[in-house]
Amino acid sequence: MQYRIHDAGVTQGKASPMHVAQLHAILGPVPPGAAPTGPNLAPTARLDATIAGLELPADARPVLGRTVGRAALTATLMGTMPGGTPVEALTAWRDEGGTVEIEHFALGWGPLSVTGNGTLALDDGLQPQAALSAH
Repeated sequence: MQYRIHDAGVTQGKASPMHVAQLHAILGPVPPGAAPTGPNLAPTARLDATIAGLELPADARPVLGRTVGRAALTATLMGTMPGGTPVEALTAWRDEGGTVEIEHFALGWGPLSVTGNGTLALDDGLQPQAALSAH
């Protein structure tokens, strides 16, 4: 699945709208040769997403400013998500060693510029835990 959005307003409930200059996302199978290597599990899905020019709501007053210049993520789901309720599926995926391998993330927001990579997993309470390197 490929999504491209240009110059769009985003609203949620009664909150002030946000504006997105550009969003590009591809979610699908892992292309040959692009898969990270995992100890036990095969890659099952990949996400490549970039957002440019995200203008936060007018009533927001974040320390870094209302404009997020760029956010990008390339990540691969390792392991197959089994069926069942969400709790059952996530528990089984976690117990089989399922992770999300983040090959690249980047954020440019005001004076902040961060890039990095790492691994996400779920703890015993199904809460996310991460091992990341960032610059």
